[in-house]
Amino acid sequence: MATETVEAPVKSMFCEVDRAHLVDPDTEVFRNHIASSYPAYMNKHAIEEMEQQVDTIVDTLGDGRAHPSAIEFYKRKVSRERKRLDDIKRQTPKFTGSEMTHIKSAFINLESQVRPALFTEVDMETGKGVDVAEEARRMSLEPTIPIDKWLAESCNVTVTEGKCTRSEAEKALIIANWHLTGGDKTYLIDNLRRKQGGSQAKSSQVQVDVDLKSMPEQPMDIGAFSRLEAKLKALEIKLEEKAVAVKEYPEWKCEEEGCDFVGTTKNKGIHKALHVRKANIKAKELASTEEKG
Repeated sequence: MATETVEAPVKSMFCEVDRAHLVDPDTEVFRNHIASSYPAYMNKHAIEEMEQQVDTIVDTLGDGRAHPSAIEFYKRKVSRERKRLDDIKRQTPKFTGSEMTHIKSAFINLESQVRPALFTEVDMETGKGVDVAEEARRMSLEPTIPIDKWLAESCNVTVTEGKCTRSEAEKALIIANWHLTGGDKTYLIDNLRRKQGGSQAKSSQVQVDVDLKSMPEQPMDIGAFSRLEAKLKALEIKLEEKAVAVKEYPEWKCEEEGCDFVGTTKNKGIHKALHVRKANIKAKELASTEEKG
């Protein structure tokens, strides 16, 4: 009996409409190049906008409001946009049960690899320990995140010796999440950030396995109980005062050229990270433009 397998050739998560069919000028070999960062079917806003444009043009033609010289142009545009919409819907990949199981497993593992590479929420709020150069390195300059080969290939992720950059890992997580949730849930990388601390949260309690029966009997010290009770009461008051206190953050102005953001040092870390992210996106767009040119 035939069984489903994920060992077969990778099923891409991208559509044919996402591909730019190019010819390499040096080798004159036809190259099937994925031009977009994310599959077209994930861009819900663009799809809705295309549908609205088609409906508007159809209404314009039906009501006779279109200029006679523009009728043929409108008809061709409607035909072209409808074909693109049909192609996107028809080409949206559907995965088998075993493939979805593999995607879920790879998704969970990738999250566990990305989490330690993110600054904590406390780091981002206070700006302490958040180095812009280090954030840039983690995001897109150095492949440090191990990723499942099958998931990487299907999401068009660039891999070097089994690893990718954090930005590429984030792309794979976003695309995989779309399929795992049926397109209903938006994936936010910030949700992976730990509150604070290192790779694991440390417990504030220490468990000690004690055999009470083996302990020698000691006379009860009533005074010790009183002293302990007084210490606990003092600690309780101190914690209440700490909870009531409101932490104030000094004002902070962004030093980036052309940015007039004014906030507090609580916003400093994440705001600087946003500048780095924008710079990376701009660099990728420029590289893509040059490649197309």
